Amino acid sequence: MKKLIALILSMTFVLALAGCSSNRRTPASASDETNDPSPITHGETNDPSPITHGETGYFIPDYDTTNDLHCDEFLENLKSDGYVRGGEKDYNYNTDNITRIVNITPKSISDETSDIEIFCVSDTHCFLMVNHTIYRYDTFGGYHHQLCLWDYDGNGTKDLVSYNTSGSGLSYMSVDIFDLTSFEGIQVITRMILNEPEFSFECKNGMIYIDGEELTYSDGKFHCNSFNKDAQ
Repeated sequence: MKKLIALILSMTFVLALAGCSSNRRTPASASDETNDPSPITHGETNDPSPITHGETGYFIPDYDTTNDLHCDEFLENLKSDGYVRGGEKDYNYNTDNITRIVNITPKSISDETSDIEIFCVSDTHCFLMVNHTIYRYDTFGGYHHQLCLWDYDGNGTKDLVSYNTSGSGLSYMSVDIFDLTSFEGIQVITRMILNEPEFSFECKNGMIYIDGEELTYSDGKFHCNSFNKDAQ
């Protein structure tokens, strides 16, 4: 009788262990779920957005990091026509690795013109789409914290101005212009924040102000009283 009771208890214990093990997830099944490839997304509100770099405390971006307007059109153009860089077409951008596209065109620009749009790809690269032609826009690096239009040379075409920070460890802040006539980048001023004071930036009534002083352009140079010298 004792042997029969012992046998029944042993069988009950074995069955209980089997039931517990069947409810556990194996490491292989967990790995299969986490390693699923992610589809291309267009600025979901729940995605982290490194392009804002809000943790630096320097500036608040003036663009919407969840905007997906014309992202599909941009991607199709990038796939079929490539982009312009240094005056030449480049078809080598690996569109298969794109995981996220955001239209970061500020409302102040989109309200003024529909011909210029700025896109951030996979939180890494920036491109301009001007009249459906795409230009690489991160050739001078950095994160674009404020973007506006300004006809710096008075030729009748407003050009794209960016106020941004860049660098890992040693941070720089700068003002840059993308000339929408020559489609070339121009650096107006740059400062390494560790060694030089930060400066403020404002676009108001079609003019640019740095540290409250108007920025002008003449004789091929930028001038601003806050520089205490010509900005080269």
